[in-house]
Amino acid sequence: MPDVGKTQSELLTEIAQLRRRLAAMDATGSSDGRDHSAKTCHQSDGTATTRSSYAERLLDALPDAVSVTDLDGQICYVNQAFLRNTGLAAEEVIGKSFPETGVVETEQFYTVHRQVMPQLLAEGAVREVQTLGLNPDGSRIAVLVDLVLLRDAAGEPSHVGAVVRQVTGLTEAEYALIQSERRYREIVETVADLIITFDLDGRLLSVNSAARTMLGLDPDDVIGRHIADLVVAEHREAVASQFGHVMGGHSVQSEMVLADYEGRPIHVEYRASPVMDNGRIVGGRAIAWDITNRKHLERELKASEERYRTFVESAGETIATVDGGGTFLYMNSTAARQLGGQPADFVGKTMWEVFPPEVAEFQMADIRNVIRTGEGHSTVSLSCVGGEMRWYNTTIQPLHDDGGNVTGALIIARDIHDLKKAQDELDAYRERMMRAEQLASLGTLSATLAHELTQPLTVIRLSIQNALNDLDGMRCPPRVVEDLKDGLGEVACVTAIAERFRDFARRSSEKTVGRISIADAAGKVMSLLRQSARESNIVLETKGLDTLPPLCLPEKGMEQLIFAMAQNAIQAADGRKRHQFTMVGHRNGDWIELQFCDDCIGIAPEHLGQVFEPFFTTKPVGQGTGLGLCIAQQIVSRARGRICVDSDRGRGTTFRVSLPIKES
Repeated sequence: MPDVGKTQSELLTEIAQLRRRLAAMDATGSSDGRDHSAKTCHQSDGTATTRSSYAERLLDALPDAVSVTDLDGQICYVNQAFLRNTGLAAEEVIGKSFPETGVVETEQFYTVHRQVMPQLLAEGAVREVQTLGLNPDGSRIAVLVDLVLLRDAAGEPSHVGAVVRQVTGLTEAEYALIQSERRYREIVETVADLIITFDLDGRLLSVNSAARTMLGLDPDDVIGRHIADLVVAEHREAVASQFGHVMGGHSVQSEMVLADYEGRPIHVEYRASPVMDNGRIVGGRAIAWDITNRKHLERELKASEERYRTFVESAGETIATVDGGGTFLYMNSTAARQLGGQPADFVGKTMWEVFPPEVAEFQMADIRNVIRTGEGHSTVSLSCVGGEMRWYNTTIQPLHDDGGNVTGALIIARDIHDLKKAQDELDAYRERMMRAEQLASLGTLSATLAHELTQPLTVIRLSIQNALNDLDGMRCPPRVVEDLKDGLGEVACVTAIAERFRDFARRSSEKTVGRISIADAAGKVMSLLRQSARESNIVLETKGLDTLPPLCLPEKGMEQLIFAMAQNAIQAADGRKRHQFTMVGHRNGDWIELQFCDDCIGIAPEHLGQVFEPFFTTKPVGQGTGLGLCIAQQIVSRARGRICVDSDRGRGTTFRVSLPIKES
């Protein structure tokens, strides 16, 4: 009985030995003296040759499929396990290539062949090549292949032996991976943005087809060149600096000027980040989008703004002095001309005699404050001049007498009405651009709306659960009424969110802003989440919130922020080990500093720079949209605050939020 308890390496070696013996037999016993060792033991009629019966019995006893091909890829031999696994007869296999037999996809076979043949010829063997084969029903199956280079009697390479072992359980995962990679390649090749990867030396490893549409360059001609070769000369030093940041493990975003195939400048905005492998930087990737048209329009608008500024400055400035009672002591001709008279017409008159009462009161409030404090003040405001409301950039400085006492104020006002209009046009343009980009991502907006709806719906569910828990075994306590009222309030919140989505494009209204108690908002959120926290084995705590002053924030904004942070910690808890989430607050000058700390699993270093990006999540599919932290960042940003994150992998995460106390 042949020994079948051999390793794949031993089996491949034995194949080589058998082939050398058969070759030796042919060299001495063949009538034509040629090497017949490549002939299969299974002939087209299914019978075995007499002189190879020992080899046939040995190889047919093996549980793994064995094959031998010549260097042209033609199959010379297969054992019974091969025929059994593939459902083919010997005459359907011998003399054909593997793709012709239908046991492997053509593209997959030649991809692997190109990868392993150089190593096989150089080293003589390649172990555990992982690839996909095809079952008789056409389904894909993962296999591991050991390859050995067989040599003839003269020691020259003549054939390739292979032992194929099926890998149970990996078929579906392997196929899904291949399909995912294929879809990724299709996406990368169809997007209009330039996508590149590069090695540690800055040499390009891959370039998508946007190199041709954006720069007029063939992607194959670009690979291998240095990234600086794509940039105009005057920007190469900046590229080198940014490359150093990326190789240092940082993501960068900036603007750059690329050169097309004729050397013409192409303005782009780009984002670059390092590529990690097992925690080690192995290269980088970047995506760049064309902003040439945007830069052109910005230059035109900036030039327009400069023209308006030059016009205003050359026209002269309004200069006047007034006393503490608002009486004009002096006025220059420019100011008088704008008011429709001569300087003498206005000296001795009060602010209320020259301007409408509401304008005079507004201006005098600033003047009195400067006289009282002795400190200058600048403002941009509307003023009525000659019956027309116009924007002025006004600087007010104190006037001192010989004794150093403040006796009045010097007013220098520049008519910036046209300049302000130009600036408003620029801001409106930028707003339109941002709105267009956001509306172009309708899927993102829809997902954001769905995510924002999740909180109030969750509040309703949790409130009802709390009420039901409290009712268990009790007579309807007052808390039931409170929870039900909370649920009804959140139903109204759903309607408000939907309305806010409809108003997104037209910006017709802003969120209601009110004075928000941080302690009250935190107490409500913690109460609603206590059941979810209990199920995840995490304790929710707050510290120092009762002493904090109220903040001016959009309605529900603080609750959404706290909800997102607490929910993030609850989802990070594994449910087995007891964890803790703590919200700590203190005042720092005119700022409220909040810390949201947990001792859960933490965030991987390579993901820290992405946690606030829309749709980024490390949670399993179906357990997170990746929008919670993105929305939290938007809430903080709208409040003119700051948010950052620190995390120690395996020890926990801390989010730090700073919010201004005074309304901006």
